[in-house]
Amino acid sequence: MFKIDYRVDEVGFADVVVLTAEDIGYNIMLGSIVLHSSESRIELDWDWIPLLDFALGMKRAVGELQWNGQSATFFEFTENAETLILIRNEARVRVSRSGSAQAVETTLTLLELAVRDLCLRLTEQVRSLISGELPEVLNRHLANLND
Repeated sequence: MFKIDYRVDEVGFADVVVLTAEDIGYNIMLGSIVLHSSESRIELDWDWIPLLDFALGMKRAVGELQWNGQSATFFEFTENAETLILIRNEARVRVSRSGSAQAVETTLTLLELAVRDLCLRLTEQVRSLISGELPEVLNRHLANLND
């Protein structure tokens, strides 16, 4: 079992008409993340993680491990350069964070499924929060999450 849970603490959709890519990376859908398996968990309970950007970073990291054959990858997901490190050993993946001994282990398949589920849940939540047509920049970002 591996799951990525999130909590939105600040939606930040004050004026979607003028939404920019920078807003998506820093100002909207801010919250906290928990990555957990049946044995361990990593809690990122900071209330200000840009969740859409985090999800896209996780998706890219899984793709690097899966399709590019890399044995390790990382990505920064906050303006403070907080980093998640993903290390693959055959079908197993160890996820850890910079500056902490916390780690979660899972399979690459379960990690991929959890990231896909995270992307889908975030997309559905964003679409439910905005009435009418989504701005093109947000549409593109959501499409990247779910392609």
